[in-house]
Amino acid sequence: MPAGIESRATLPWLVRLRWLAIASQLLALVLYYYELDSEIPIALVASIVGIAAASNIALATWLHRHAAPARADLVTAALLTLDTLLLTGLLASTGGPANPFTIFYIVHIVLAALVLETRSTVWITLLSAVGFATLFLIPSDEHGAQDHQAHMAQLDGHLRGMWIAFAVAAAVIAYFVRKISLTIAAQREQIALLRERDASRARLASLAALSAGAAHELGTPLGTIAVAARELELALQRTAAPASTVADVQLIAEEVERCRMILGGMAAETTADDLRVGTAGADDLFEAIRGRFDHDRASRIHCVARPKDAIIRCPIEGVARTAATLVKNAFDATAPSGGGAVEVELVTNNDAVVLTVRDDGPGMAPEILARAGEPFFTTKEPGSGMGLGLFLARTYAESLGGQLELRARSPRGTDAVLTLPFALRTEGAPA
Repeated sequence: MPAGIESRATLPWLVRLRWLAIASQLLALVLYYYELDSEIPIALVASIVGIAAASNIALATWLHRHAAPARADLVTAALLTLDTLLLTGLLASTGGPANPFTIFYIVHIVLAALVLETRSTVWITLLSAVGFATLFLIPSDEHGAQDHQAHMAQLDGHLRGMWIAFAVAAAVIAYFVRKISLTIAAQREQIALLRERDASRARLASLAALSAGAAHELGTPLGTIAVAARELELALQRTAAPASTVADVQLIAEEVERCRMILGGMAAETTADDLRVGTAGADDLFEAIRGRFDHDRASRIHCVARPKDAIIRCPIEGVARTAATLVKNAFDATAPSGGGAVEVELVTNNDAVVLTVRDDGPGMAPEILARAGEPFFTTKEPGSGMGLGLFLARTYAESLGGQLELRARSPRGTDAVLTLPFALRTEGAPA
């Protein structure tokens, strides 16, 4: 929670702020004594200030032992509650509502609005208002309780007006400071999101450059090896060489072709069409996904859209390519059982376009799910994959402001959920 993060950052300097507040209170008492020539109950005041000092020492000791305290927001709220109560007691013993230092209530309210959640801010605001109102109920003159009624009767509306003004000002300050705090927090989150999106695009661009460079640099030597292997195979066949030797040469040719296909796939994953936004129906997207597989696998891709006539606006080529990567992984997961089907579900709502690819494989262990999507991490057999498919899919989704999430299904199977923001879709006919 942002409030918790803010509170953890606040607690260390809250200790220093409370020491400053204690010193300010002592200075205010001295000024109150000399300027207004009023008697101060030293024992009561010393007890209140002592409680504040003792609690601050305890807080400093606790923070020294716990560098990253849990539930720091609750600790901060408790401290502000204690400080508000102590301030009320201090004011009640030094002039009540006539004490000009009732303005210190505002400090607690502003601090709560900056670093605590809304409900905690409301609590501190209400507690301050009630504490201020309580000052009017405590006899503060030298005649004691029997003269309190006469004392209150003699008061004009000035002090009561002060309380009303304080309550209104406290509510307004708490509201606007909290709004400003939330706005700043939202802006920080948005900036962090934009930075992460830019970083994702930079990673995708770097990988694209790497892929293109690898395909270019390795394409020529692989082509030469393929030609030489073919010529060697023909020569061996003419000289009636052992079948095992011919088979080895054929294996070399096959592996070279496999390398060329992998390099071609790496380059194909990062075309300019991947970011070109277009409008299409769900069926068009499904056909684009099926078109990337042979007839057998395409027939085993079961597609469903909700609603059936959904119209989406997104980079069709890039989304289809990304979805095809997820479908390929799903087929690989069901390969041991053979002939497994893969379900592709497209759901559109007011918030996002959600494309889910489901397989009926053995599923993923939690530790595998935690690492899936890292570059070059794969659970496939050596030579069967480079561990870049999920990384590219996740990076591409993040570059569009979306996300890719893998979820284990019970009792078996995995869901790959590709979510794109609402801004990339429209309803009804294309605009």
